[in-house]
Amino acid sequence: MFKGHDITFVTNEHGEPVLLFIGKRRPDGIIAGERYTRTIKRQPDGVAVKSSHWDLKGKTQR
Repeated sequence: MFKGHDITFVTNEHGEPVLLFIGKRRPDGIIAGERYTRTIKRQPDGVAVKSSHWDLKGKTQR
């Protein structure tokens, strides 16, 4: 829960969140609300994060 909303993160192989679902969790466990995706740009070493940002991708399960 965050500010009255249910949230779920999906992480990548580095344990960093790359998908975010925020809204109201239904009895079947699916969140009805909004979906965000994260774009991560890495340093040339391929490990350190150079920059990242979240994009709103729209509504999820109604």
